Amino acid sequence: MIKTTNYNHFHYQPGDLPGLRELVIFPDGEFKPRSDEPIPNSSVWLFGGAPYVPRILAGDAGCGIAGWTLAELEVPAAMDAIARHLKGSGALGRGNHFVDLLEGFGDAPGTQILLIHSDGKRRDRTVPRTHAAARAKIAAAEAARVELGDELLHLLNVRGTLLGNWTHNAVDETGDGHLYRKGAVAAPPGRLLVLPAHLGERVLFYRINAEDLPPLESMPHGTGRAGARGALKVDEEKAREVRELVHIPALVADASLRTEHPSCFNGFEGIRGHLGRHLIEVESLRILGYVGKI
Repeated sequence: MIKTTNYNHFHYQPGDLPGLRELVIFPDGEFKPRSDEPIPNSSVWLFGGAPYVPRILAGDAGCGIAGWTLAELEVPAAMDAIARHLKGSGALGRGNHFVDLLEGFGDAPGTQILLIHSDGKRRDRTVPRTHAAARAKIAAAEAARVELGDELLHLLNVRGTLLGNWTHNAVDETGDGHLYRKGAVAAPPGRLLVLPAHLGERVLFYRINAEDLPPLESMPHGTGRAGARGALKVDEEKAREVRELVHIPALVADASLRTEHPSCFNGFEGIRGHLGRHLIEVESLRILGYVGKI
């Protein structure tokens, strides 16, 4: 019998997956069809001893967010420099991959936070076929995020301190099996975690309540899209409204912002409503600058 916890509004059957013991589907998880084997994003899968299941993570193994604290920068100049440096590199683009510059924590005046959402300096869509191949791809993506962050810090001529490297498409070994997190992060007590929403919302930093752990010690990595990307796409005139919220370099075309409008995303209501008791909010920080698909 598979234990299922589904915080979402849709019914889902995982199909015949030998060894599957538990499935958690977090609130507002985007439902992403993959041919005839659909997988909900923002889900966690616990297996007993079983072969690797390629369709859960597919080509997204290793994707995640890394963050650094750094000395305060002049936002337009910094984001424009990042856009010029990354244009055509393949590091950003589809999959909500971005670079954000946030205000710093209230107890650290004169600082900001750099966030990088990426699966590496170049997108690798290879689908691992074994646990070993998946672990190798995840390790490479985590290292590539740190390398890219160090590269941008050097570009900006500023030192930074790594806050975290939060992989949200990964598979980990358990005592006698494996745990897959698809659009979800490991959430042990004490670890600083990050939860983004959209460019009209602050980014939430939090820790887990040690007295009330979330299911499978996991949490969603973001609030998720409100529906299919194509169905929610706004026109370019409306997309330009996003530029009034944060600094976005001119190199990021208006057409690239049609799926980044706040109306395309969920807010924090679903996650706070269902999972709020598990988290202790540290601080919500304003987004100052953004670089997306270029």
